[in-house]
Amino acid sequence: MKRQPSTTPSRVPVRVALAVLALALLALGAFAVTKRATDAEARADRERRAEQTAMAVETTVAATQAGVGGLVGLFATTRDIDAFSQFAAPVLRNRALDALQWAPRVPADTRTDFERTHGFSVTAVGPGGRLVPADGPDALYPVTYVAPLRANVRSIGVDVASQAPARQALEAAVQAGGGRASAPLELLSGGTGVVLVEPSYRRGAPIGTVGERRAALTGFAIGVLRVDRVVEVALGTDAPAVRITADGRELVRTEGSLAGAVTRDVRLAGPRWQVEVGGPVSSSARLLPSVVLAAGLMLAGLVAALLLQSGRRQAYAERLVAERTVELRDALGQLTALNSDLAAARAEAERHSRTDALTGALNRPYFLEALEGELSRARRQDQTPGLLLLEVDHLRHLQETHGHRAGDKLVSEIAHRLRTTLRGYDSIARWGDSQFAVLTPAIPDEAALWRLGDSLRQVVERGPVALDDGEFWATVSVGAVYAGDDHGGFTLVGEADQALATARRQGRNRTVVVGEVSAEDLTSEKPDAVRIAQALALSSTVREGMPDHHCEDVADFSGLVAEALGLDPETVVRCRVAGWLHDIGKIAIPAAILAKPMSLTADEWRVMRTHAALGADIVARIPALADAEPVVRH
Repeated sequence: MKRQPSTTPSRVPVRVALAVLALALLALGAFAVTKRATDAEARADRERRAEQTAMAVETTVAATQAGVGGLVGLFATTRDIDAFSQFAAPVLRNRALDALQWAPRVPADTRTDFERTHGFSVTAVGPGGRLVPADGPDALYPVTYVAPLRANVRSIGVDVASQAPARQALEAAVQAGGGRASAPLELLSGGTGVVLVEPSYRRGAPIGTVGERRAALTGFAIGVLRVDRVVEVALGTDAPAVRITADGRELVRTEGSLAGAVTRDVRLAGPRWQVEVGGPVSSSARLLPSVVLAAGLMLAGLVAALLLQSGRRQAYAERLVAERTVELRDALGQLTALNSDLAAARAEAERHSRTDALTGALNRPYFLEALEGELSRARRQDQTPGLLLLEVDHLRHLQETHGHRAGDKLVSEIAHRLRTTLRGYDSIARWGDSQFAVLTPAIPDEAALWRLGDSLRQVVERGPVALDDGEFWATVSVGAVYAGDDHGGFTLVGEADQALATARRQGRNRTVVVGEVSAEDLTSEKPDAVRIAQALALSSTVREGMPDHHCEDVADFSGLVAEALGLDPETVVRCRVAGWLHDIGKIAIPAAILAKPMSLTADEWRVMRTHAALGADIVARIPALADAEPVVRH
């Protein structure tokens, strides 16, 4: 009997075609999923870098503005540019800062006297950057101090307001009562820059309204920020591909591809910048989809070859396909898990940017944002929040006797005790090395605010804090303020600080609400002379390498001795000022002599002994300190 041919071989090509088609589709699906995952990861990486870059640029500009603002008082009182340059040296270390300048307000009717006194004519920046005579405005703002002097001497005498972007920034600073940044402009020294301005007002004059600020305005402290250095200072040499624009104008463009760039806004006290950040995708991430596709296609070819080679190995081929499919699914699952881990890491980094590393409480910048937001919400909902400032008593003494590690442990334990006492919707922040700030929404009245503050004070002192070498019974002083409709964030903090100062003067470990602060308490704050003396003394002690509290101790002892002798209050203040300034002349002593580790020679001693006369000469040039000149000299 003739054997019929088997029908199995005729079905093999159909099975092979179906298998190849199925595996090819699976490979394409894996390729598409992997491509989406890698694209999403690359996008997330660019967004993270864009956020970090924008924050770094914003922080650099804000730190530069803060440095300029901190020198307003020195600009207004220093008469000698070399002396001022010594005070401004820490700010000038900021490589993004091209110059520090002082531009006094010169009304038009006093311009002739001003030019005669200073020996130059006031000029303006004309077309093409040429300097032309300034005319027309009601008031001019000619630059009289420039540091560093040699690199920017061309700026002296130029009316800052003659350039439209700078003039708009000056006006905005007076309108807002604080620092502002100009739109980008061409600098006299070359390149593109931003002018950072900080207004200075006549001491003691009211500045609550725009009109009062215009009347009290004495001039502006100015920082010239080189835009082309901002990215270098903020990010260093490892910066990604970055482009910064403002109002459609390109300010900075670094090398690298901006394909798929992510844009973030940079918040400044002036025009808004946009930061675009790009960057290449890693080679491994770029190749992964192709690897997955190639693996799938190779698998399809292998299965087809096995099916064609032998029908008896069909079961083995199907099992192999199943195993590879599981592996692909595992790979996709791992990619999904990695994306989840990246999202969690970003969330954790954002949380760390809002909190203090030691205590876990909010940090100061984020708390200020929360405070302003709560005040706005309270005004809309007709509620009244309260603010408390708590200061750890005698923390510096503990650090001096037990070390900074013990101080950190004490501050951390106090933060824990405060958090366990506060309500869930209250906010706590680390305000300073020894201070905490607490925001409590919708407090009914000052009595309830006092009870809350005193309960926090009591929970701190309920038991000792265990240190490495013993125990410490901690106490806190509390200053509280009940917000009103006209309160801003900084005003509220200032009033709470006054109440805290009253609590310190009354012996510490007590709670004081702003309503309890008397006129006598307010007038007992430090006079301007003491504040200026403290600023000058700090520059001297930092240069000499003395402890921060050395001049403060001398001032305290001088005041106590004067009080014990029964001297009048004015003389007591003069003694305290002289105590702060007793070593101020050392800022003019060469560093090689001041920091010499060995004994001084006779010639070096002669130079060192001149510091009293030099200090007296410096003090005599500052009207608020002139009464202390004889004490410093002798």
